[in-house]
Amino acid sequence: MRKGRPQRIKYAELARDQVKACGIGLNVIETDFSLLLSQVLAYPTKFDIYLGGYTNVTDPEFSSTYACAHVVDAKRPQDDNATGFCDPKEDDLFTRAKQELDPNKRKAIMTELQKYDLEHGPYYYLWADLGHRGYSTKVSTNGAQGPIGNFVTAFRNQGPEKGFV
Repeated sequence: MRKGRPQRIKYAELARDQVKACGIGLNVIETDFSLLLSQVLAYPTKFDIYLGGYTNVTDPEFSSTYACAHVVDAKRPQDDNATGFCDPKEDDLFTRAKQELDPNKRKAIMTELQKYDLEHGPYYYLWADLGHRGYSTKVSTNGAQGPIGNFVTAFRNQGPEKGFV
C-alpha cells in the first residue's frame, strides 16, 4: 500500500480482518510510491492481490491500465498493466472510445465499457476520491517549452471541450 493514504490503509486493514475468517491471510504493507512502482508493480510482479488507487485521470480513457499491449512482462517490465489482465473486447471498446469524436456517442461507448469492465475486469472499485477541475476554452503558449508548452498546463487550460483529451 502506498504510504500517506490513511483511508486506503484502513480499508485494507478491514478487508484483512474480514477475510481472515475465511482462512485467507493478507499482509498490509505500506511503502513509498516510487518503491511501489519499481519493486511491486514492475515485472516480475510481487503480489497476489493489490489494493491501490488511480487518481488524477481527467478523461475516463485509461486504456494503458487495462490494454493487452501494456501487460507488464519481461519485454515491458515497467508498463501500466501490472495485473496481466487482457481482454480483446475491452481493448476494442477503448479503441472505439478513443477514436469517437462525437461526445454523445463516446459517452455511450464509455458507458458500455464501464459496465463490461465491472463484469469482466480485474478490479473491484471501492470508492473515488472527491475532486474538482475547471477548464477554459482558451490556451496559449509562448513557445518556450515547445509547440504545446507544458502538457499539464495546456491540458488544464484547454480541456476536453476543445477535443484535447
